[in-house]
Amino acid sequence: MSTPPGTILLVLGVLGLLLVTDCRRAVLQNGEPPAFYLEQETPGWVMFSAGFPEPGAHQIYDGESLADVIELTGLAPAPELARKIAQSPPLVSGELLDIVVFEGEVSEIKRDWMLSGQRIALSIPLHPDRMSAEDWQILPGVGPRLAEKIAADRQLNGDFLVLKRVRRVSGVGAARIEAWQKFF
Repeated sequence: MSTPPGTILLVLGVLGLLLVTDCRRAVLQNGEPPAFYLEQETPGWVMFSAGFPEPGAHQIYDGESLADVIELTGLAPAPELARKIAQSPPLVSGELLDIVVFEGEVSEIKRDWMLSGQRIALSIPLHPDRMSAEDWQILPGVGPRLAEKIAADRQLNGDFLVLKRVRRVSGVGAARIEAWQKFF
């Protein structure tokens, strides 16, 4: 007795489907990617402010430099600034950049941090040592007095380094730290 020609093809197709389904279940356990999975690079955000032809939030990727940003403006840096730019560290997500343009050249660059409200809106984690009293007030349960106490404590006792250390400030307990954790 001979088998019809399509039967073998059908059986191989079903076996292939079972194999793919079973392998997928083995590789994606608990919905997590396998150990060899390479995630795409996540962009960061830098705010172009005063002096830029197109101010606003712009995406950056790891390793981008001030030279890359100046190139985007279409302007040339002043010769003395070009050396400074070449030696500057790469951009970090959450930075705020201002430039001064004089006679068609970028003569000065100022680096600072975006306001905490802007960083939260762009899903950029906050850092307790990069926040002013005004920045602290953006967080739930923080009024002007507590914000000033946190800022004053940092000036008096040094950087917090991590959010948990903000508990050393009177009025900041475990519940507040837990409520703020999602922003850091």
